[in-house]
Amino acid sequence: MSRHHLNFNYLLGIIFYSHYIVGILSPTVSGLTLLPIVAAIIAILLNPRTSYFKYDIVLLIIVLVIMTTISFMLSSKGDYSQYKYIMLLAKSIPFILIAGVSIEENNSFMNGVFTILVLFVLASLAKSAEFVLNPNIHNRIETGVFNPIWISRAAFEAVLISIIVLRKSKYSSILTVVVAILIAYASGSKGPIVAVIVALAFWYFRDSNKALLRVSLILGVVATVLVAIFKIMEHDTYLIQRFFLIVPTGSSDWLTVNARDVMWPKTISLLLDQDLFKTIFGNGLGEFSSFFQNSLGNQRFYPHNIVLELLVEFGLLPTLLTLIYAGQLLIKSKSMYKYIFLYFIVNSMFSGDLILNEYIYFYLGMTVYDGKRA
Repeated sequence: MSRHHLNFNYLLGIIFYSHYIVGILSPTVSGLTLLPIVAAIIAILLNPRTSYFKYDIVLLIIVLVIMTTISFMLSSKGDYSQYKYIMLLAKSIPFILIAGVSIEENNSFMNGVFTILVLFVLASLAKSAEFVLNPNIHNRIETGVFNPIWISRAAFEAVLISIIVLRKSKYSSILTVVVAILIAYASGSKGPIVAVIVALAFWYFRDSNKALLRVSLILGVVATVLVAIFKIMEHDTYLIQRFFLIVPTGSSDWLTVNARDVMWPKTISLLLDQDLFKTIFGNGLGEFSSFFQNSLGNQRFYPHNIVLELLVEFGLLPTLLTLIYAGQLLIKSKSMYKYIFLYFIVNSMFSGDLILNEYIYFYLGMTVYDGKRA
């Protein structure tokens, strides 16, 4: 493969994740979601030799389109349902297909992705270092347009790419982990921490024969840093408030009422009380808001749990099929990308919705393509 082709795919990886840099340079910018879609379209058009449409990929996309369309048809077809339908298809299909380019280019694409994530992490690190010295329970760090959850999620994605995909040296990987922990502390976001622990633990036990020493060193450093933070910050309640309470003391009434420990049990209760048809086939795409609180109508409402979102909007049958498919992929696939796929799945159970967790589709595509190649 020519050096020019490798450089092109490195650049493509940079474009695919360039929204992280644009979002820092221009905090008021909108439409950042278009940049990954544009990169995906460029990749597909300029790499015609790539075999995108493998049987498994075609079947996956067809099922995805059918499920999304049926769910939309069962909805009220309000403004938000229309928006969600368009955004899901506009993101999921290109994000899955661009994996076909990524897999065949000897990590040049992922090196481009990693470069952007490192720059984004470094931009967040300065704020995080200052924050660690002067923590504020109700004023977490933000970088450009990105909220604390996105920042922490990106930092640990960089960790997984460094350790599992690019296989950086143990010292480089440990440094990435330490920096990510500092950023996670300043962001006060629990979901990405749980997700990266699950992903690394799964990798540790599935592929431990390849990297026992490196993983042990990394886990040891992580434990040491956590203990150090506890000791250094024991006079401060930030750690307890942000990482051991669902909602910090003194939060707004809106945050308290819509906290996950309130929202999730209420959602489960409502699911158990609805009629059989809606239980099996769902309330329709984008209808979580009207389901959860009818007065909200058809508008965006974050369930902060992808399984509950699927159960409410798509129904029990599609949710079970989705979970079975994802489970089989994680168990049977030999792809190293399945661990990052798992990371985004677990994280999606704590924050956002299907639209904001779009990188599930990218790493799903990576796992399917790479699994067939492995």
